[in-house]
Amino acid sequence: MFHHLFKGSLAFLFVFSLAILSGAGKNETIPSSVYTIAVYVPGVLDGSPTYEQMDRGVRKAAESLNIPVTTVEAGFNQGEWKDRLAALASEGAYSLIVTSNPALSSLCREVKESFPAQQFLVLDGENKADDSQAVFAYNHREQAFLAGFLAAQSALSDLKNLSGEFKLGLIAGQTYPDMEKSIIPGYEMGMKSVDPRFTLDFRVVGNWYDAAKGTELAESMYRNGVDVILPIAGGANQGVITAAKKMGKYIVWFDSPGTEAAPGVILGSAVLKQEMAAEEMVLGLMKGNMEQGDIKEGNIQNGYVLLDQTEEAYLKYVPEEVQEKVSFLMEQFLNGRYSLDEGV
Repeated sequence: MFHHLFKGSLAFLFVFSLAILSGAGKNETIPSSVYTIAVYVPGVLDGSPTYEQMDRGVRKAAESLNIPVTTVEAGFNQGEWKDRLAALASEGAYSLIVTSNPALSSLCREVKESFPAQQFLVLDGENKADDSQAVFAYNHREQAFLAGFLAAQSALSDLKNLSGEFKLGLIAGQTYPDMEKSIIPGYEMGMKSVDPRFTLDFRVVGNWYDAAKGTELAESMYRNGVDVILPIAGGANQGVITAAKKMGKYIVWFDSPGTEAAPGVILGSAVLKQEMAAEEMVLGLMKGNMEQGDIKEGNIQNGYVLLDQTEEAYLKYVPEEVQEKVSFLMEQFLNGRYSLDEGV
């Protein structure tokens, strides 16, 4: 599916824009009349909150300068992502391609070798400096720590149907470097900061869409004493919700506000400010305040990572004592009194 606000540009105009982009340094404004943007979604837009936020943020930035935007969905077949990205770059129609996903950093790097004039922005990308792309990298260790803290505090609260077995769960669509290096360790750090007796039950769906498998895994985990699960499994998350509702158990959400999807079941959300990051990064590139090779990091202290304490269902269903502990923890992070002493 394509969302077209722009359908191509004259070849000489694009060449002119790339020449300006290649030569522009910081604080040199790129004329909006020669700038075009493609949003490349490694998956589908509908039902993918972080990609929806990326698209909205890019469009807000582009609209402010009357710059055309095209959104391209690459689908769920990861084996096709590189070829589809290369095909988009080969069109020579876009001054900047914006995408999101840690896996896209390496793909953009590879495509850049064949199309050196193409400019890339990767949100939620690798925190790795090179001149092939501009990157916004989130501190997922902090984000997962918040999820683990909320899950553990909730498991020790007066919520109904708790097993008291000090077990929490995490279901991933697939394993990937950031999951292993940041998310799992951060989640465990968060739960153990509440009580060191907590243990993690980690399961993998094998893809990002199998809701039935998500239900099967979650039911097994809940039967084995897990009280709260953090699902990071794309479309399979819906299967985890089904299992939690059926068994009277609980979930914490990741990346975007999610409690309204199952109030009282999804307790809270450890979110990223993806829309804000997309808008600010694109404006920075368009206005010449940023350039290829620049990296910005998002964390709790600068407001890009947080546990959302404004969701109606969070305020209604999470015990007040747990809310107070979450609020205190967030204040400690924001005031610089608490740190995980780890990089992104």
